[in-house]
Amino acid sequence: MNLAEYLTSENTLAREKLKLLMNTYPEDSPVLPVSLASGEALIHEGNRCERVYLLLSGRVSVIISQPRFSSYTVTQFKPFEFFGEYELLAGKGQYLAEVRACTPCRFLTFSAQTYLQWVKNDPVFFRGRVRRILGTLLDQTVNERTRHFLDATGRVIQVLLRAYDMCQTPQEDIRLNLTRAKIAEQTGCSVRTVNRIIRELDRKQLLSVVHGKIRLNATRRQALQQEFETRL
Repeated sequence: MNLAEYLTSENTLAREKLKLLMNTYPEDSPVLPVSLASGEALIHEGNRCERVYLLLSGRVSVIISQPRFSSYTVTQFKPFEFFGEYELLAGKGQYLAEVRACTPCRFLTFSAQTYLQWVKNDPVFFRGRVRRILGTLLDQTVNERTRHFLDATGRVIQVLLRAYDMCQTPQEDIRLNLTRAKIAEQTGCSVRTVNRIIRELDRKQLLSVVHGKIRLNATRRQALQQEFETRL
């Protein structure tokens, strides 16, 4: 289906956002909706870069392989973000990272050729995407520089803060969608170390653990932020 046909099936909020974002998308070029369950991979590192994806709803993680660890989560994204364009604009033939759904997600996807035609025909859109890409890469560089000087506790706290801030209603007492294994993956720590740190943070009342699940509210998030800043 083309974009105009697809838009008739979208909710009002997404439809208006897509009309604004994709108003110069090549006419009659096909688009394909894709849905993923939580935990499913959208892009696998090393696969051929043949499509670009636009996140419509949900949250995803970008994960790269590490020599010493099975994988490492670089960052997470909310709608409306593109995936696959970094490699395409850089002239790479393969995806350089894995993109995995953290929650149920919906995407709109189109061919690499269509995306390249789009940016070629619309310099304003192209400049906007380059600005967005550079901003994201700079943010990641700052985060990596910060992470380099953090101890294990600081890295765990950083992951907890990001997970809380990514929630839809962060003012409420919420259960973080993080297992100890996920935290270990994102920090480069062992699961045993993560367990020790979580117990210590619980003892300090910087978070709570209920039936093994980590919970945070706005007050504890602020206290956790202060603890994090002492480690910078």
